[in-house]
Amino acid sequence: MPQTQQVMRGNLAVNPKFFPAGRGEDGVQRRAYLEAVVYRSVPRRDQDGNVQRGSDGSVAYGDPEKVTVKFWGRNAEVLRDLDLRQGDPVVATGTPGQPDAFISQHDGRAYARTVINGSTLQIDAIREAQRREAATSGMERTAGASAALGADPASVADDPWGADASPVR
Repeated sequence: MPQTQQVMRGNLAVNPKFFPAGRGEDGVQRRAYLEAVVYRSVPRRDQDGNVQRGSDGSVAYGDPEKVTVKFWGRNAEVLRDLDLRQGDPVVATGTPGQPDAFISQHDGRAYARTVINGSTLQIDAIREAQRREAATSGMERTAGASAALGADPASVADDPWGADASPVR
């Protein structure tokens, strides 16, 4: 029976934690283990599903969505050799795992974080190229020209080449 695959595209929240294979204090052989926390910012939406904007026209974001991605054995060892670091744009895939429960240090309340039992984790080449472009052009945190102009890429109303402004008639 096929298993559901999850995909998480975002940035590494912290440097991945790696634990090498070996024998534990209890004498049990343990496989290598790597844990990465991936987060992405999710735009706030109003009741109609439209993206909310700040007073300056920029997209308003809520709390980031965080997912823990876990790898074992040879996959963990290979990923450690990639030397991934906090902030790297990544794409993680895998099957749903049991959520991790934790107590918040900020408010002392119990929370759970989604877990993916990872099958792949790689650098997001598209986001990396966008970062390089932004760095060379002096722009920050943009996804292209529409973001630089404060436009929603999916909005027809913000299209500078719309029917009324088109040079071709």
